[in-house]
Amino acid sequence: MSEENVMEAFNNRTRRKIIEMLLQHSMYQTQIVRELGIREQAVVRHLRVLEELGMVTSWTEQSPNGPARRYYSISDSFAFLRELNQEELEDDLFSIFLRDCLTGPDALKRELERLKKLEKHINRLLEALNR
Repeated sequence: MSEENVMEAFNNRTRRKIIEMLLQHSMYQTQIVRELGIREQAVVRHLRVLEELGMVTSWTEQSPNGPARRYYSISDSFAFLRELNQEELEDDLFSIFLRDCLTGPDALKRELERLKKLEKHINRLLEALNR
């Protein structure tokens, strides 16, 4: 998976929302459509992209009350994302974090260094304000 593909997946708010929903539990396609409130064709396109990237998996199950349903869940390769406390992360921060996680440890190390520098600047600013 290339960094560009990851960026494409996570720079899209709808795909991020789908991933966030699937981190909670597996869902069938119609559930996702209802939850997002967008057209089924759009959801199918987003799910196809996420599946091609290996981020989600799908399977078909016979429904006890009707036709078979296509279910989706986070793939095993991305199951570690369930450990994140997403409520503490805003959408944009979540997107950046996921992008960096998926592009490898070097990207995470760079992001950590960047955040440490930012923390130093914030602390200096707070000190100046408290004088």
